[in-house]
Amino acid sequence: MITEQIRVERIEKYNSKAKILLSNSQIYFLPLEVVLTHQLVESIVLTDSQFEIIEYESSLFEAFSKAKQYLAMRDHSSGELKLKLKKKKFTDEIVTQIIVKCQKLGFLDDERYAYALAEKLIVKKPCGKAYLLSYLQTKLISRDISGRIATIIFASQDIQELARTALEKKWYMYDQLALEDARNKSYNYLARRGFSFGEAKDAFENVYNKKQKDENN
Repeated sequence: MITEQIRVERIEKYNSKAKILLSNSQIYFLPLEVVLTHQLVESIVLTDSQFEIIEYESSLFEAFSKAKQYLAMRDHSSGELKLKLKKKKFTDEIVTQIIVKCQKLGFLDDERYAYALAEKLIVKKPCGKAYLLSYLQTKLISRDISGRIATIIFASQDIQELARTALEKKWYMYDQLALEDARNKSYNYLARRGFSFGEAKDAFENVYNKKQKDENN
């Protein structure tokens, strides 16, 4: 509740937004449509409800502006954007509204984002399904969406080829080691990348034999 009379001193309009200067020296930015809808004009004394509307709509406007700023820099998952907005001290209610709005506008699409991340990871740092699932969830993508995208991605992948490619990218670290050391380190590395023991074994034998053959030619 307002304990003093607060007057709208000035309203400055800029395209689709307005800057509201109040008699208590506070400044708020609002969508212009909010100003028109709630009949905010210069010199009026604000009621409690009008002041609450200004505070709420201003926070909503600021949060949406911040969300667009984050999304302009790179894609985010809903979870990532939610976390960033909460760190800016926006309320749960405001954050939820902004997430829903961004999803409706197509600014946020967790499945699209997860698929792009998965494709990039598979090419740059080949991995197994378990690793991909864990990676997507570190991006605050839900387990359901992560699982769905992982299934789609691996439906068109040769897992043995991925394991071999992953090891080849790392082979420079093992090629001077004794055979058993190279084998153990290769198995451990591929296990961390989400490949099974069988996949790691096949990859090691393939890469090792190929390197041996190349060296003998």
